[in-house]
Amino acid sequence: MDYQTTKERCIAFDKSYQEVERFAIEWGMAATHVRSVIDEIFALATEVKGLRSLAGNNASAFIVSELFQNPEHIQQLIDQRRSALTGDAMYVLQHWIENPWFWCYYQVKEEIAHDFWKIQDLLTGKQHLYYSPYIRDLQDRAQRKDICCFNPLFSNGTCLQYSRTIKAFLFPVSDFHYFCNTIAPNQSLKEIQSKHYPTFLLLDLLMGSPIKMHAGLEIGFIWQSCAIPNFSIGRLQGVWEGKAICSIEQYALSQFDESMIDLPNAELFITAPDAMRGSLFWNSRTAEAGLHTNSKEAYSLYAELLQRAYPGLKLPKEPEIFISQPLQRIISERNLARPWKAFELVSNIWGWANTKSITPLGIPDEGEELDAY
Repeated sequence: MDYQTTKERCIAFDKSYQEVERFAIEWGMAATHVRSVIDEIFALATEVKGLRSLAGNNASAFIVSELFQNPEHIQQLIDQRRSALTGDAMYVLQHWIENPWFWCYYQVKEEIAHDFWKIQDLLTGKQHLYYSPYIRDLQDRAQRKDICCFNPLFSNGTCLQYSRTIKAFLFPVSDFHYFCNTIAPNQSLKEIQSKHYPTFLLLDLLMGSPIKMHAGLEIGFIWQSCAIPNFSIGRLQGVWEGKAICSIEQYALSQFDESMIDLPNAELFITAPDAMRGSLFWNSRTAEAGLHTNSKEAYSLYAELLQRAYPGLKLPKEPEIFISQPLQRIISERNLARPWKAFELVSNIWGWANTKSITPLGIPDEGEELDAY
């Protein structure tokens, strides 16, 4: 590929975009459905301090994505501004009618040539050639090469590019997938951004939150729902501490005993005790139960412990939910759908500040105190 010629085409498309951007913003402010979302974006930014600095960029990104993802809207803009558009701008808009913009959650794989990158769409698995002068700076700020980014992209017929703010997300890829399924199950990324954009901006609060590690183990929020009729903590090995409110009971392992030595990952109670924290929840009225741990290694141990006590209980090898603790906190704070909601009352009254004891839904990570919600 002739990258110099391709770069010239990228610059030409960017110049045309800059020409039509103000017309796009005016279109968005005049479109009732777009303006209502813009109002929600700024209202959320007023409420949530961490979103204030990005409010303007988020509003602009929503406007241009709503316009340029829809060929009918692009044609509408052409009809409104035809006399003010140059031939180059008209060519670019006609190209986007045939090749609409799209939202993309992608990972930077490698630099192919100066400012040309190979990226992989993390939802479809497809790889693309991407022109961006901004990626290197994002890599330097994140101190890593394989950053994950999220923004609208457009095609110039040769490669992909984007002309506004690019967001680099350092949190686990699984967090992105889980959040999409939480706020809009079974919807495409285009539908999610169009219908749930302000809620989706809560992910901006996690932008700089990298994967948490402790003693070489990935730390997060693990949850597994199940049902255990006639549950009794006395049937489980080890010594447990418990709390209850109404019909909700919660138990945390306070002492490991020799009978547990053959459980999976038992040695980690000595080498990485914080990674092995966990809690059991049970609703005596409904027999609904839940298992929470801070690592997959701990999940394997507690799952086996439960299944020994209740041979008829079949728990999956991989937990139902494994997300970062910051995402779990946001989901609970914003009262989004979550399978652990019914058990939060007893958890909240136990107290999260005492990080020296076994805490049910959060642990300190190598000297750092982490809030549970």
